[in-house]
Amino acid sequence: MINSMMWGISLIILGLLLIIKTIFGITIPVVRVAIGALFMYAGITLITGIGSYSSKQTRYIMFKQETVRIHQPYRSYNVLFGNGVIDLSIVPIKKYTQVDINVLFGLCVVKLSAQTPTKIHAESFLGGLQLPDESVLNWGKKRYIFTGNGSHPLLEVNAKAVFGNLVMELV
Repeated sequence: MINSMMWGISLIILGLLLIIKTIFGITIPVVRVAIGALFMYAGITLITGIGSYSSKQTRYIMFKQETVRIHQPYRSYNVLFGNGVIDLSIVPIKKYTQVDINVLFGLCVVKLSAQTPTKIHAESFLGGLQLPDESVLNWGKKRYIFTGNGSHPLLEVNAKAVFGNLVMELV
């Protein structure tokens, strides 16, 4: 639906530009405007996540400070230009669960249960990602595993920090 709306608006604007050029003799650089609009569309798509996951599977914290206490985990959590606390320690993990946490120009604290076996795939690019053993990753990738209580299923966390800070805590 988003793509068809984008093409429809693009065709309407192109028609208006042709009418303006024919009637008023005003020339507008269509190619430059189209390239600029394409970049804007791509940026908005990346920030809002349109087309990547459904809105029921992704939780956003944008331009605000929020504490999220979770009883049913989402597939993905994104903190963009804001501060967030994501409490995964109270989530009952009944089966293998994978969660993505992305931080862009923000701060996020993730609370994990010490009883739940957890595997963390950490990635950072010019940010700070602090793992539960208090090691800090500023650039690159690292894996961290803690076994917790062996009777619980595995929680897998894909954590990414880009120009932001992400702190993983055991509770």
